[in-house]
Amino acid sequence: MIERIAAMRAAARRRRSQDTETLHGFETLRTMDTLQRYNRWLWNQLEPSIGQRILEAGCGTGTFTRYLSARARVISLDVDHHYVAMVRAEHVDSPNVRVEWADLAAAEWPELASEKLDTVVSMNVIEHLPDDAAVLRRFWDLLVPGGRVALLVPAHMPLYGAIDAAIGHYRRYNRAGFARLLADAGFEVERVRYLNPTGPVGWFLNGRILKRTTVPLGQATWYDRVYPVLSQLERLNLPWGLSVLAIARKPTKP
Repeated sequence: MIERIAAMRAAARRRRSQDTETLHGFETLRTMDTLQRYNRWLWNQLEPSIGQRILEAGCGTGTFTRYLSARARVISLDVDHHYVAMVRAEHVDSPNVRVEWADLAAAEWPELASEKLDTVVSMNVIEHLPDDAAVLRRFWDLLVPGGRVALLVPAHMPLYGAIDAAIGHYRRYNRAGFARLLADAGFEVERVRYLNPTGPVGWFLNGRILKRTTVPLGQATWYDRVYPVLSQLERLNLPWGLSVLAIARKPTKP
């Protein structure tokens, strides 16, 4: 009986932790969804590498599903039932967009082999998964030869703070380490670089110093307004940033 009570209490603690993580994650995604200038700029970095038959691994609230939906076929997956319902409703009149629930950390995924995918897009998702290497290998398996992955992940473990913990990040990455991870999964890395060199200032202040668990909406809105100016720094390809962007290809020959 004592063991059963202890197990029930542990399960309740896990549920409370998951509920809190979901709440903070939604607040963060909702804030990021308002960054129209930044998101448009980011899409412009991705678009040349995006094919016509796409797996979106982790659609969240659908920020990038909207851009991808102009392609011939889009399969959008997410582990949050609320996000799945939200994005599915938004694209109910788009027969080329299929939105499904899936846990990318689980052994079983929806059947995708018949989709002949030429691109996997995953924006700020890999860091939420306990075994990132295994997921990248799954991406490799799903792609047709010559297909690409376009991945965005958070950069620099020294920036890991209260926001990262609150929204369920296992880790942050550096450029060289993420390139090695992709190569180990079988990909040929075409491009890997840091993005958003001014972003670490606000992230460190909010997450490490002020111990906030979400990005303040007012700060994000102001940042988006001035991003067209700040984006000029991206041309310098500086050796730091808030995120790592990677484009990698599955070889056409074994």
